[in-house]
Amino acid sequence: MLRLCIIGASHVPALADGWARIAGEGGMEGVIPTFFTTSFDLMEVRSGVLTIASERHRSLFAENGATYEVQLNRQDAFVIAGVGRFKDIVTVYDHSRGESHAEPRPGKHVVSDACFEAAVLGLMREDRAGRFARMLRAATQAPIALTSVPMFRSGALTYPKLVRRLSPLREAGDEVPLAGLYRSMRQRLYGDDFTLVDQPPETLQSPAFTRDEYSIGTVPHKGRMLYDTVHMTGEYGALALRRCIDWARTSVAAQAPA
Repeated sequence: MLRLCIIGASHVPALADGWARIAGEGGMEGVIPTFFTTSFDLMEVRSGVLTIASERHRSLFAENGATYEVQLNRQDAFVIAGVGRFKDIVTVYDHSRGESHAEPRPGKHVVSDACFEAAVLGLMREDRAGRFARMLRAATQAPIALTSVPMFRSGALTYPKLVRRLSPLREAGDEVPLAGLYRSMRQRLYGDDFTLVDQPPETLQSPAFTRDEYSIGTVPHKGRMLYDTVHMTGEYGALALRRCIDWARTSVAAQAPA
């Protein structure tokens, strides 16, 4: 038996949909997933219980039959979805270039590579998902894996509101080093206390962009249609969840008494 708790905000539904797709497959017998989904700001760990800080939200979850608390000692392993965003690197790159980057465009500040990396690290440290991961790590000795927000969908390279920010990565030849920097920054922040489960390689069109067919596409949001760039389908979720389950089995077995 493998009791696996998957925690996160808006990226958990893809994994839950993925479980619906793979639950009946051979080799999934004995896997018992629990999906705990809400804003990271609302999560808290209290007396060995993962719960929702707001009484009002707990009541709403209970009324709708959703999971609103998890006993940590009844889980074998945990996955936290959405820890780390490539968007943080894009934000810094939008204003500055490191010394090793391609020739900057007019208006871009050239800074040392160390300065560029420090700015990226500063943004990544402010990640609410990362702060929650630290809270959970302090509350349990069980294995914890982190998955990141998926890379931008490749269609974003031609979307009018994003093309100015994203196309220079590829045009300047900086996509590969920036994707590598992102992974190394995640390892630097979390590698000592967590296992980092990478995005399934078959879902990537290139190092910094996800194949369009895995994106949920355009979705209704607050009365208008939103072009979604980082939320993925159940097909993506199935691929990602298989990787998490493989990790959890290996990690739990390694912790078992000889």
